[in-house]
Amino acid sequence: MCNPSVVPSSATTASSMDHNNDGVANKELEQQVMPPSGFERYRRWIEGGLLALSVCYGCVYHWNPPIPLHESLCQDQQDGFVPGMECYRPDLVAYKVTSFLAMATMGFMGAYHWHFSSNQQLKHMKTPQDRLFGRLPAADYLNVVIFCYQVWDFVVSITIPEHLDPVFLLHHVLAMITAYCSLEYQMMPYYSIFYGGCSEVSSIFLIFIDPVDFFLPGNNSMVDTWVLACQGMFVLSFTAYRIVGWIYYSFPLWRDCRHVMATGQAEQLRPGKTFVLRLFLGLDVVLGSLQCFWLYQIIKLLAGMFS
Repeated sequence: MCNPSVVPSSATTASSMDHNNDGVANKELEQQVMPPSGFERYRRWIEGGLLALSVCYGCVYHWNPPIPLHESLCQDQQDGFVPGMECYRPDLVAYKVTSFLAMATMGFMGAYHWHFSSNQQLKHMKTPQDRLFGRLPAADYLNVVIFCYQVWDFVVSITIPEHLDPVFLLHHVLAMITAYCSLEYQMMPYYSIFYGGCSEVSSIFLIFIDPVDFFLPGNNSMVDTWVLACQGMFVLSFTAYRIVGWIYYSFPLWRDCRHVMATGQAEQLRPGKTFVLRLFLGLDVVLGSLQCFWLYQIIKLLAGMFS
């Protein structure tokens, strides 16, 4: 005969079911809570970065180091310039110095964490969820640097005629959007290290050869040797990271994005922000196409040099 004391009452059963349902609902709610705004969390860093870039540029500009440049850089930009005079462009020199510091920072951060760091966080990102939504402070700091530099570069480029090029300005805007979305919505930590960091290694060498006639080296001078070495390193690093590496890592990027969108994990982990993943895929195609366009320009330049 059943013991009434061990038979759960309907009220107890209902209460237990409600408790379990609440637990499941709370768990689902916790999974769907958006991480706090990355942009807001790093706002002070961003403000400091923009200030540091501006101060560096301003100091070099007003110092106006006595570095004579190719006279073609002054003929159209300075009133009263006479061919044969020494050409000084503090705006270009300040831009080069500031850009070198920023690009060296991005390139070093990317190459170090991608190739040499003992940090296991990057190596343990084995799943699409980890690579797209995992927590990686190194990627956050890198995106801060990228965002600061692209904003600063866009503004300063408008004031320098040689840099007022629609293609380069478009690149600045797209890279700025990529860094902002990665930081704000805490997405793409794994791919940020490669695309935002390693790809900038080639830009470090580009600083010294763009334009090629920036300096006035003499024949067989050390500057000639340095520029030639930078040209070689630029071509190698550009091909390795911005062409081969860019295409190679685009395949897992697309697979990861399609997986989390198809399984609903994107909406679960970043509610209402699935469009950002589609934006990233579009930017991957556009920015990748720009790399191929620049490779074509490099090949044309090399062909002209050796013809």
